[in-house]
Amino acid sequence: MSGVPAGKFSVDMAVLPSMCDANVRLDPAYTFSLFMDVASGHAEELGIGGSAMTARGLFWLTVRTRFVFYRRPYMMENVTASTWPAKPGTYKCIRYYTLTKGEETLIEGKTEWAVLDIKTGKLYDLSELYDASIAPAKKVGPPGFSQIDMDFSDGTELAPYTVRSTDIDFGGHMNDGVYPKVFLGEYSTKELKALNIKEMEISFRSPCFEGETLSVFRRQTETGTELGIFHPDGKCAALSRIVSENN
Repeated sequence: MSGVPAGKFSVDMAVLPSMCDANVRLDPAYTFSLFMDVASGHAEELGIGGSAMTARGLFWLTVRTRFVFYRRPYMMENVTASTWPAKPGTYKCIRYYTLTKGEETLIEGKTEWAVLDIKTGKLYDLSELYDASIAPAKKVGPPGFSQIDMDFSDGTELAPYTVRSTDIDFGGHMNDGVYPKVFLGEYSTKELKALNIKEMEISFRSPCFEGETLSVFRRQTETGTELGIFHPDGKCAALSRIVSENN
């Protein structure tokens, strides 16, 4: 793809009040939206953003995402959010992220993406989407993704969540950025303040739609806390794993 911008994309920003939680630091849930927005900015530069994809009958799908929190910045700290894609596979690709302050790495992680052909309902061959030569070789974050068991019969059922109109994105389903809010919203403010999240990942299984009342479950494991969101028919919508300072 001639004339393609550099493979790495960075945005300098301040951590605004709307991005923060009760600890006056960057909200872990908002972090997912922040990186998704930065990735969208890069995609626009690469010619594979939302409008360009829609025109081609294609739609980006988030498969799973995982972040490590070394230090969550405080309100009004100036930081730099960066992202870059890895060399794509046939149907899935990885995009990496960092949030830094000078030489200090605050947060890093990655997301696995796929592209859906809206007309056929099948995954699109990513080799036809962008030039793999733009992808930097650098990898960040933990290797791989966790395998989370969808059977929560040994877990505790928490408060249900009803999908609201304000949760719906331009794809017609619940925005990916809402899922971490649902998972973390099952904790009280006091619990979240004490939790001190070190790592969080989400695996997206099936879309949620306006009006659905979702069941939420949680269980403790040796490696962290696992949560699951399920549709009324029992089908899994999303899974999450949270590692805190106490794990």
